[in-house]
Amino acid sequence: MWTGPPCRNGSSPIIFGRQYFDIAALDVYHSDFNPAYYHDLLKLADGKPVTLAEVGPPPTVGILNQQPKWTWWMQWAGMEGRAESTSNAVQALFDDPRSYSLSDPGYRRAITPVRAVAGLPPLPPVAASETH
Repeated sequence: MWTGPPCRNGSSPIIFGRQYFDIAALDVYHSDFNPAYYHDLLKLADGKPVTLAEVGPPPTVGILNQQPKWTWWMQWAGMEGRAESTSNAVQALFDDPRSYSLSDPGYRRAITPVRAVAGLPPLPPVAASETH
């Protein structure tokens, strides 16, 4: 995975070659989900998946509607428990049908072969209280 900061003021990212990464990622802080950063990363990725490697706070559903090719996002550990990470907007993001959790059948189907290749056992069955 290649992770780079947003390119501001016309600067260019340092890339060692697209052949050296399979996923292009971006770190975004303070909700700076500038469309230019998104489009620049898509151009750099040249068809490869793009992800938000570290965010604080996470994108809103509105941002994901405007920037639909993000494949996943991961919250910066330092954001855990902060108001920005426990808001109604974050709950809406978790409730969005594009978001998976351990209890989602689609996620469980998708992760099963990945776990097998990694030598990990299948996930345990989901308790009825964990389903939506």
